[in-house]
Amino acid sequence: MFPSSLESILGSWSFDPSILFVTTTAAIIYIRGWRRLRVEHRARFGPAQLAAFLGGLACGVLAICSPLDTFGGMLLWVHMTQHVLLLMVVAPLILIARPAGPLLRGLPMPVLQGVVGPALANRRIRAVGRCLSTPVIALSIFILATWIWHVPALYEVALIDPFWHRFEHVTFLAASIIFWFPVIRPWPASPTGPQWMIVPYLLIADLQNTLLAAIFCFVDRVLYPTY
Repeated sequence: MFPSSLESILGSWSFDPSILFVTTTAAIIYIRGWRRLRVEHRARFGPAQLAAFLGGLACGVLAICSPLDTFGGMLLWVHMTQHVLLLMVVAPLILIARPAGPLLRGLPMPVLQGVVGPALANRRIRAVGRCLSTPVIALSIFILATWIWHVPALYEVALIDPFWHRFEHVTFLAASIIFWFPVIRPWPASPTGPQWMIVPYLLIADLQNTLLAAIFCFVDRVLYPTY
């Protein structure tokens, strides 16, 4: 019995080529840039930053390609584990790695000068970035993403349709990176508000998570018919 169960679990890994391509490319670019910055800013880019970035990518692959993804359509707690990894583990690790510098320095020069550089120099794009990094906006996006995707109708669509399931995960990851940005403030980002605001910021986020969990625990009807 045990060998067959173990075989089922091991066989449920889905090594999606597109996901592996994105994560491998990101790792190569980061390592390339990290090695360069390590020479110039040794105190800012040590082994801890490299381990954080690679750990974040590994946790992302674990959330999306492992049996968590396969059994997430059968068990609610497994699907919630996926969400927790994306929202509370992957994004903080990536930001702790101070990704902006290494990713930019790791890009091929034609890409950096011809595409990424002009985009980052665009005033409108920079204004949007500053807006998204403010605590009020970042927290609002995080709460909206969390609650919208747990609305029964949308949740059911994500369980049935692979495209929307992936879009859900991308939304969670993007929202969580935006959410954690004001907390971690990865170099070279400048503060977007007073430090004391982080306390109520995290408290509100925790309370809304607790409220969502309470609904799952005490609701008196079926929320997700698939389960």
